[in-house]
Amino acid sequence: GETFAALSDEVDRQLAELAQAKAEALRLIGRIRDNRTATVLTAYYINGDTLELISVHMNYSYRNVKRLHRKGLEAAQKALETE
Repeated sequence: GETFAALSDEVDRQLAELAQAKAEALRLIGRIRDNRTATVLTAYYINGDTLELISVHMNYSYRNVKRLHRKGLEAAQKALETE
């Protein structure tokens, strides 16, 4: 089996990749003008909340949060394309 040191190194590598992915996500979210949309994306992709939980916290319908999430993904895609 793998040694503890090897497993520890792999966990460290994966955590570093996750931190880098979250930093990139935050950078893209920061380019989104609509505050509600940015809030949904941050809660979902950075905090790991479900869309259902976000709808409760924001006091929005689940359908509205899904719409904001979709709008946010489209805005993030446009932000990536214009870099």
